[in-house]
Amino acid sequence: DLAGFVAQLSPYDDVTGTYSSGGASTFSLRNEAPLAPAAVTLAATSGSSVNVTIQASATPSVDQYQIRRGPPATLTGCGGATYTIIDTVKAAPTGDTTYVDGNVQPDSDYCYRVFSVDDGDVSSASVTAGPVTTPLQSADGAPVSLGVELRHDDDTKTDKIYNGDEILIAFNEAMAAPDDGDAIRISDANSAYQILCDTPNELSSSNCTRNSSAETVRGVSYGVNQVITVVSANRTLLSGTDDGLLADGTSKIYEHRGFTDVEGIAWSIPAGGLTVATYSPDGPISTEATITNGGFAGEIDQGDVITLTFDQDMRAPDPGDFFKVQGASGPLTTITCGSSGTTCARSTSDPKVITVTITDAGFSVELPATITNQGGATPTIGTPDKGFENLDRIAWDLVNSPAAGKRIAE
Repeated sequence: DLAGFVAQLSPYDDVTGTYSSGGASTFSLRNEAPLAPAAVTLAATSGSSVNVTIQASATPSVDQYQIRRGPPATLTGCGGATYTIIDTVKAAPTGDTTYVDGNVQPDSDYCYRVFSVDDGDVSSASVTAGPVTTPLQSADGAPVSLGVELRHDDDTKTDKIYNGDEILIAFNEAMAAPDDGDAIRISDANSAYQILCDTPNELSSSNCTRNSSAETVRGVSYGVNQVITVVSANRTLLSGTDDGLLADGTSKIYEHRGFTDVEGIAWSIPAGGLTVATYSPDGPISTEATITNGGFAGEIDQGDVITLTFDQDMRAPDPGDFFKVQGASGPLTTITCGSSGTTCARSTSDPKVITVTITDAGFSVELPATITNQGGATPTIGTPDKGFENLDRIAWDLVNSPAAGKRIAE
C-alpha cells in the first residue's frame, strides 16, 4: 500500500530498503517522534477558564499539541497526578500556541501535561505545568479578592506594616482605577487604621495604583487591571493604640470605600476580613512538636495533646487531614483529624500553632515517636486537600523540617 506508506512519512523519519528491478522491492519506515514543547505556562483567567500557553517544540514540523489535565496528587503534586487527554489542538504557524480550557471549576487546583504531535507521532517526552488554582466567583457579580500580599520596603523592618510598604490586592476580574478618597481599613489585635488613596501634589502620583501589566500576587499571575497596589501611607488611626499594624498575619482588611470593578460594582469583602501577610513560595516547616500528657506516661494515648509549631501561618485543619507517626516500637500509626473524636485546631492566638487532641480510647503509640508523612482527605469534587497547609495552600514540608519539628517526646 504505497499511498498508506507515504501518508505515514513525516520530517526526520528514516526510510530504508532494497530495490529490485525484476522482483519485489522492500522498504521500512522508522517513525521519529517529535521533541516535547519547549515550555508550558498557565493562567487562571476566571473561575471557569484556564489559559494554557505552549512554547513551540524544537521540532519544526510539529503540527499539533496533545493536552492532558488532572488534579494534583495529595503528596506529590503535579508529578503524581493522573492525567486525562482533554484536547488536541493545532500548532500555531509561528510563536506560542494558546489553548483556553473552559471546562474547569472555581476554587480548584489543576495540573497540565502537554505532548507534541507530528503527523500522528506523539512525543515520548512532555512538559508538566501547575498546579494552577482557579479563583472564587461571586454569586452577585461583585468583585472578590483572590489574595493579599504584603511587601516590605525595608527588609530590616518586617515586624510591622511601615510607611512605604506595599499591599497588593488581587481580584477575580478587572478593577476600576482607584480615585483619590478611596480607602481601605485594616485592623490587627490592637488597632484599626484607615489608609487613604491620595495624590499629595500635582507632581506626585497616588499611593493607590492599578496594574498595567501582568502582576504576580502570592505566587499567582494576574492580568492587566486585576491587581491594586496600596502603599502604606496617608493613614489615620481609627481606634486602639497608635503603635502600628502588626505584620505577623493578624492584620486584616475588613472594610473599604470606593473600590469597584470596571462596571462600577463594589468590592465584596468577606465577613472575616482578608489577611495581610507576606508570601513565601516555600512550604511551611514544623519547628517544634511537643506533647502534653493527659493519659499514661511514655506513650501517646487518650487525653494527650500534641502541639505543632510552624514557621508560617497555617490554615485551620480539615476533617480527614492526617499525619503518620512511628513509635519507639510497633507499626506505623495514623492520626486523623475528626477520626474517633480526635480534634485538630489552629490556635486562636497564634496561627502558626496547631493542636491535636487524642480522644480515641484505643489509641496507643510508644514515645518517642517520629512524624513520617502527612496528607489530607481526597474529596469527590473541588480542591484536593493537601493536608496541613499554610495560607497559600502549600503543604507541610516534612522533608525539610528539623528533627525537633518531627520528633514527639515528653
